[in-house]
Amino acid sequence: MVETDNSLANAIRLAVRGKPDDTERRDQSELQRRYYSSPRLPRANDASVLIPLTAKVPVQQRLLTTGAGSGAGLVAGSGVMLPFGDALRQASLVGRLGGTIVTGFESVGSVTLPFFGETGSTLEFLSEYAEASESSVYLGGDQLTPKRAVATVQTTRTLIQNSDSLNQVSGDLVKAIAEGIDKVVFAGVPAANEPNGILTRFPVGNAQCLSLGTNGGELTFAKALEAERMLAEKGIDPKTCAWVLSAKTREKMKRTPLVSGQPIYLADTLTGMVSESPSFPHIGLPDDLEKGTSGPVLGSAIFGDFSQVCVIIWGTVEVLNNPYSRDTSGLIRVCGFVHLDVGLRNPGRFVVFKDVVTA
Repeated sequence: MVETDNSLANAIRLAVRGKPDDTERRDQSELQRRYYSSPRLPRANDASVLIPLTAKVPVQQRLLTTGAGSGAGLVAGSGVMLPFGDALRQASLVGRLGGTIVTGFESVGSVTLPFFGETGSTLEFLSEYAEASESSVYLGGDQLTPKRAVATVQTTRTLIQNSDSLNQVSGDLVKAIAEGIDKVVFAGVPAANEPNGILTRFPVGNAQCLSLGTNGGELTFAKALEAERMLAEKGIDPKTCAWVLSAKTREKMKRTPLVSGQPIYLADTLTGMVSESPSFPHIGLPDDLEKGTSGPVLGSAIFGDFSQVCVIIWGTVEVLNNPYSRDTSGLIRVCGFVHLDVGLRNPGRFVVFKDVVTA
């Protein structure tokens, strides 16, 4: 049983201090036995500090005031402590769009995601003695295996002694891991030891990669409706889907009028809505793709049901302090190691564009 203060801030403090007391030493031994004993996960460093994914992380929440006068409508911050997994879901765009982030896997073995067919599970009505049909679900989806990843943040010895600054370092580490997860979900490249991203799995020529022209083209309202239709034919309501766009693609969509001369745009300038679905920019989507003779100037977009994304995290967060890498500047580098993989329960619920002209 783990007895010590299971917070990410305390783990960072312990990693910097490097001298666990008897209770902390027992807890580290228990986590080592549970998650990292052979033949389980490889540990990054024997000097690292292990924390379970139920550890608390400070999260800043925004509250809208209802006051009158000059203070009306101002946004105020309120700090709360959430388990690491919940904080990760809140910090990750994929998590906020309904993707599943599963934590606490102990076995190092691979996980095969269930696949429910293109239209998902269905309800069947039967007469009194009729036999139900076999379900279309089968374990033939993506196979996920632990992939080691690391996020790093830097601080100073002075700041690490202050609880507020330490909480900020904890939040930065969670944010870095969340943003890294988002990037590989959208555009991970297996050749770079990353999970297979949505853009990567649908190359040019694939039926789910819509073409905008030989050398690329504008993402028009007609093409956006075509993407909606493709998913609607599989029983997917566009209102449950979202667009994730490269920065330049979103800018272009926000200044492309639906009707020439009218101030109504493909992506609404205030809400970001594209037809019936919200849109979000993300740095993980490239703006330097090529097609034909275009040169590296094309943007990208993903439209789909992000509840089909599944992120699995094995083991614990492994926190390692490196006081020597930036010793001449007095900085401390804190590394957070995790083992994770991402997959899609139903890849057919996504449409991608990889040749968007953004000029």
